[in-house]
Amino acid sequence: KNFTDYNQPHQAVTQMSSLSSLSGDLYQDSKRFIYELLQNADDSALPETKIKVLIKLFGNTLVVAHTGKSFDERDVIGISDVGNGTKKNASDKTGYKGIGFKSVFGQSNRVIIYSESELFRFDENFQHDWNSEWEGTQEQWEAENELQFRFPWPIIPIYTESSEINPDIWNFLEESDFSVATIIELYKPEEVRIALSELAQKMEMYLFLKNVKEITFDSDIIPIKIGVVETAEGYMTLTVDDEVKVNFLKKTFVLDVPQAVQNELQKDKDVPDKIKYARKAEIVLAAKRSAEGFEVCKLGERNLYAYLPTEEKTYEIPVLVNASFYLAATRESLHKDSIWNKWLMSQVPLSLIKWIADLVLTPIGSEAYTILPK
Repeated sequence: KNFTDYNQPHQAVTQMSSLSSLSGDLYQDSKRFIYELLQNADDSALPETKIKVLIKLFGNTLVVAHTGKSFDERDVIGISDVGNGTKKNASDKTGYKGIGFKSVFGQSNRVIIYSESELFRFDENFQHDWNSEWEGTQEQWEAENELQFRFPWPIIPIYTESSEINPDIWNFLEESDFSVATIIELYKPEEVRIALSELAQKMEMYLFLKNVKEITFDSDIIPIKIGVVETAEGYMTLTVDDEVKVNFLKKTFVLDVPQAVQNELQKDKDVPDKIKYARKAEIVLAAKRSAEGFEVCKLGERNLYAYLPTEEKTYEIPVLVNASFYLAATRESLHKDSIWNKWLMSQVPLSLIKWIADLVLTPIGSEAYTILPK
């Protein structure tokens, strides 16, 4: 009712136009919407738990499922709304804009949420009744205004019966241990198949997800299970089908946000509250290490992460860097002029040198110096 009870038809049409621009213009890439669903899954983990994620194709329908927290009333409101998600001010969550889920509507006009055997959906073809309090009929309004009337369907949750979805998907979810799933009927299934193949082969992109221990890609192109294991010695191990593929050495720095930066942030009306009122920030550095030694990043490689990789390739930093950077809506780039991002980036060189100074005193010894830029 909150998203359908408008005083005038124009209000609904204007809202729909805005949502079309958000989903279509910002999220055309066939991979970014999967990033958003992975981030939502990562944020769904209950305290002190790690979750499993499944990305599975059923014909032309993509299912992204996880074993995290099931939906409650606030979650339904948050995923339906725009910019009012459940995690925008939660310091322990990676998301904060409240628009990430809308990326799925760049790929589909019928998206179903499964949670503990309950279903609701967002459906462009669902026929909502014309409001009886509006003047005339829908046909008369469209003729007078030379506009097609459209309700803002991406923000209207519709309760759904199990008989209204693919029975193979329903039976699979009911028999699995996944608590939540997003079921996406794809516009361009072949593009998404190719994107899944690429994502399944880029193990490093999952390195900084905080709460995911396993991601399984189940498609006809490349079935694969990626595991993320953290050891007490600061190592992160990435496995493929339970076989160790690559090791990263990782170091976390917890920094106090300087008062001068806090003061500047108060003047920025666009920066989210989660950043504006932050008093501490984490920077995580990670270096790939094999039997031959450390492998450093080169200019032109993606090495900046905000829990998932950005598309930034212009920073000549020899290691991977993860931090709560302030990102553009697409999650692909940093706001270059943001005082927050400038401060975080200024802390990377000193953090790197401190880390190397510590590593030299371990059995790694002088090999640690190979991480330094030439």
